[in-house]
Amino acid sequence: ISDGSVRTDDKETIFPGIYIGSVDVSGMTAEEAREAVTQFVDSEKSFLMNLDIGDTQIPATTGDVGLCWGNTRVVDQAMALGRQGNAVRRFKMKKALEKGSYTFDLKYDIEDEKARSFLENRCAPECNKEPVEPTMEASGSSLQVIDGQNGCTLRVDESVEAIRNYL
Repeated sequence: ISDGSVRTDDKETIFPGIYIGSVDVSGMTAEEAREAVTQFVDSEKSFLMNLDIGDTQIPATTGDVGLCWGNTRVVDQAMALGRQGNAVRRFKMKKALEKGSYTFDLKYDIEDEKARSFLENRCAPECNKEPVEPTMEASGSSLQVIDGQNGCTLRVDESVEAIRNYL
């Protein structure tokens, strides 16, 4: 069969012209496509960013906060494209792929535990501060006012969601 769906070793492959994000998965088996997209997402884990927490900026990589691939089932959708529906629908999809490409969205997510661990172990110690009440000190015949300081507590769960939404 030479419809682009079968290799010489009889494994089903994704039709030509299909992408997941920027990854061309044409001609790949489902397992090969998963591996290719996983490798791409892994390569994205080195991007630097700053977490702005109050007045503090903490540098981190996307890998530090647990960047991962959020829609892994899209490989099944890519595999099914051009294979579902009646014969006319399958034929139309194959013809459309011959003329151009089809791109599935690649969605990012974060691993909650990794993000939580980074926030608790790296960010919280720098950000959490007890409030300091303002005071006055008498020095000879003058009175000196010593400014207080606002307290700060990192809200980890809200921060995890903020990172997820950002990525």
